[in-house]
Amino acid sequence: MRTIVSVPLWLAIFSSMLTPSACRARRSLPAAGAPSASTASLGAPNVTAEPVPVPTGTSSSEPAFEVTHGQVPLALQRARAWIAKGRLDDAERVMLDGLVTKGEINLPTLAELAYLKFHRGDDSADVQNAFLMAASSNDQLLAAQAWYNVSQVYSKHNLPEAERAALARSLRLRDNTFVRSKLGGRSHCTAEVAESVVPIAAPSVAKDWVTACKALRYCREPKHYTEAQARSEVCVTQGANSQEPPQIHGCADSGPWDSVFWYSNDSYGRGWISQLSSGRLFVSAWEDGSFPATCRGTTPVSWEEAGTYALATVSVESLVEGFGLLTPQGDFDKGACLAPISTKVTAVWDRVSAKLLAAVAIADRDPVVVKLDVEARQLRLSGGSCCGYVPLDGTLRFIGAE
Repeated sequence: MRTIVSVPLWLAIFSSMLTPSACRARRSLPAAGAPSASTASLGAPNVTAEPVPVPTGTSSSEPAFEVTHGQVPLALQRARAWIAKGRLDDAERVMLDGLVTKGEINLPTLAELAYLKFHRGDDSADVQNAFLMAASSNDQLLAAQAWYNVSQVYSKHNLPEAERAALARSLRLRDNTFVRSKLGGRSHCTAEVAESVVPIAAPSVAKDWVTACKALRYCREPKHYTEAQARSEVCVTQGANSQEPPQIHGCADSGPWDSVFWYSNDSYGRGWISQLSSGRLFVSAWEDGSFPATCRGTTPVSWEEAGTYALATVSVESLVEGFGLLTPQGDFDKGACLAPISTKVTAVWDRVSAKLLAAVAIADRDPVVVKLDVEARQLRLSGGSCCGYVPLDGTLRFIGAE
């Protein structure tokens, strides 16, 4: 059996050595955010712990969450000692100082730092992104705890659907009576259904090529463009860098057409154009490209026509600055980006009106499958406690199967 050195401040405190029978009797953890002896001073809610399963790979004789000598940085051990003494400012400082090693963020330290800040009244984007990064952990218990904690942040910001999905994701990773009670009668589907999950600007319907060119930011005032000039500006794919000549496709067939052009600083302006009747055009414009050294993530978008619908699939791989950390470009060893768990967004628009009809976000490793059913006018969801559909009517609601 491995020796247990410490556990996160927001989990129960276990004895260093447990017999199999003792572990079975005590195999319960506080629901995320529940107080332990080390966190009672943080004003965490008084929650009764409920039994939870031991994650795969942990024997029945060990606690459900453990950290070995080699995994716990000295800074984190020192921070926990400061917390025990009620010196929370010192604990935050020590965790920040020891958060990054050789460009890598220690996830347990990040989760504890975010938890401490949250229970001191900080519900900022930094705290939210920290929890979302911890949710990407391979440790199921750590990820479950992070999802619960980010649900509390969403609740404070009055985002009920984001809160519900986060609770469902926590519950999928760790069955817990308290988390289940927080969900109440709401769906356990781990997909998030909301307009806010769409990471790109809303598409538009252009009346002609000049309007489309302006929507894609090719044509700029005060220069005057004819229809032919605007079309030639838009119907182009430029090379990966400014030294490569553009490839002009001219939008010669019936479409749809991709439009790619050089933007700046390893970022690219991209567009997608779908032809409608009477010379009108469905137009979407977004920015792509990634530069991890400056904490710039990427959101590649794939578009397709599906009858009267426009279907977009977006892979969101975010990188953001946070907690005052330097970027990797600023400091190779101590610089780092927060990397919230990646998501895949499926969104459907009406091509004629450019109205958003449905939008679903699936977090990385969530076993949810999304399929567009044009005839039934539905986005059908299966897996991840999702058995039902989102109607393509703009109401942005999940309807479970009977």
